[in-house]
Amino acid sequence: MHWVNNYIGKPYSFTDGYNCASLVYTILTKEFNKNIPEINNKNLKKIAKLTQFIKSPEHGAIAVMKSMENHVGIWLDIDNGGILHAIENIGVIFQNKIHLRASGWLKINYYRIK
Repeated sequence: MHWVNNYIGKPYSFTDGYNCASLVYTILTKEFNKNIPEINNKNLKKIAKLTQFIKSPEHGAIAVMKSMENHVGIWLDIDNGGILHAIENIGVIFQNKIHLRASGWLKINYYRIK
């Protein structure tokens, strides 16, 4: 069983589950052993200094998605590639690019931790 299955289906929550930022932080620190500060609005400048924009997604990259608001997830090279992210009223899901576009995430930028 892949470690991703431990997260899929967990509830979206600021206390008992994951919001998009806390999921990204947890995955990067626990599954990719990255030493980064907690991801929140107060630490965005610190996080920006630790990342580098990349043109194409790569395993473990932070995916910043935009529609009507900003959203983050993690690109994973599993099942032909997709993004693990937490969505309000749905919880943690894994979506490939086709499903992401169909869900309204039209612009996605990728960043690797330096």
